[in-house]
Amino acid sequence: MKVTVITSAYNQEAFIQDCIDSVIAQRGDFDLEHLIIDDVSSDRTPEIILAAAHKHKHIKAIIRTINRNNLNYAWPHVLDSDYVAILDGDDLWIDNDKLQKQIDYMDEHPEVLVSGTNAYLFQNEKNLLFPEYFWGNAAQLSFETLALGFGMTASTMLLSKLLITKLHDINHTTPLFDYFICLFASLNGKVARLSDYTTIKRGHANNAWGDKSLELKQNLNFVFYDKFFPLISDESQIAHMSSVIRYKRISIEYYNKGFMSGQDYLNLVSELFGATSSYNDPRVKLQRLRTMIMVKDLSGAKVLLQEFERDNLLHPRLILLCYRLCTIEGDKAFFVGQFNKYRTMYLEHRSVPSVTLKLLIKFKLYKKALKYVDLISNDKKELLSSQLVVLLHRLIRVNHKLYHEDLIDQYVSYLNDIQVSIMRLSESLKREDMGQSEILMAKIDGSTIEDKTLLHIYSQLKSDLTSMVAESLVSD
Repeated sequence: MKVTVITSAYNQEAFIQDCIDSVIAQRGDFDLEHLIIDDVSSDRTPEIILAAAHKHKHIKAIIRTINRNNLNYAWPHVLDSDYVAILDGDDLWIDNDKLQKQIDYMDEHPEVLVSGTNAYLFQNEKNLLFPEYFWGNAAQLSFETLALGFGMTASTMLLSKLLITKLHDINHTTPLFDYFICLFASLNGKVARLSDYTTIKRGHANNAWGDKSLELKQNLNFVFYDKFFPLISDESQIAHMSSVIRYKRISIEYYNKGFMSGQDYLNLVSELFGATSSYNDPRVKLQRLRTMIMVKDLSGAKVLLQEFERDNLLHPRLILLCYRLCTIEGDKAFFVGQFNKYRTMYLEHRSVPSVTLKLLIKFKLYKKALKYVDLISNDKKELLSSQLVVLLHRLIRVNHKLYHEDLIDQYVSYLNDIQVSIMRLSESLKREDMGQSEILMAKIDGSTIEDKTLLHIYSQLKSDLTSMVAESLVSD
């Protein structure tokens, strides 16, 4: 089985190596190809891509001299692939089994033409990291839901061979290509999103979407609809898309010019979608909740929150919206209770603690990482232990101002004996206390380290100690 990853890159010298490394780290039962297309970059991006292609046989580099649609250009190069994944040059995968998980799912559900996953969004300029969605388990997404713009991040997508062939055949050039892929796939088959968090989507001023003005982004929506509309043949889908376009136009006017009241906006959503499944789509309900808060419709907000709880649905924005509801006069006890409940659910989400801490460390957000550790409830400490060792080790090695002598003692209860010993070893090496370091190393050597992260840190520390001993012998 052949899987090709398509990466389009433009002036991404700060990010492209992370992207390449995350593809190299993928595990699975398939032959991997990485097609990287540089779109006339003016920085070191082409140089980094060519160096990677020279080093790794599975990487195929295309350095272009004319700016064109990279994805349409890529389809003829991947027609022999069984699956095609998309990964933008400024994004990266954080789950080494991402591709295999999606392949397994799509093999079991051949009607699914494209699958995606959840992702984390990282805002570079603001150093903000937060989950993109929190909508329960794997789910298939309807045309009606996708038409409203609730699809998947392109860098999480895996496309089937059938969909690749169809995209190549129509040779469709359109803005919002990730939106187009999902909608087009839903006309010809099924679209699914897995619950796993596999990807980091970077937001920064220079990415393909971030450097566009709000007005241009809004106009691109309607350029997209004009191009996509002729592809729809089903009458009910045509009617729904017409409602979506009307909704988008009025929403833009509403937000830009405020020509209608919040209540009128709620009435419009009910008029357009009240008889469809879209009205109760979680993301539509989230927008309805935001507007209810604006118009201080507390009874309506209470009903929606109860529905979210009933369906066991969680989105990080719900925490913020509940907090805003707590500041409005009314049933404060209920909204404070909901706020605390959603905050607890967020912290206890099975994939959040260890992954979130890992990402905060990766992006050197050490202060936020320590605050995050302190937020975790006592019964979740074991989910943090390995990454906590990484964090403390990093603070020691870089002489970070957040590190102080009793910091390890502050978190001893989170760690087992071996983890504590590794931390003490890191600390003693930083003080160049070779005697204490050798005692600790002898203790650790008598134990079994199964965690790969801890084993890597310990190997690094042993190497540091060996170097220090050698230097001391030379100086003597």
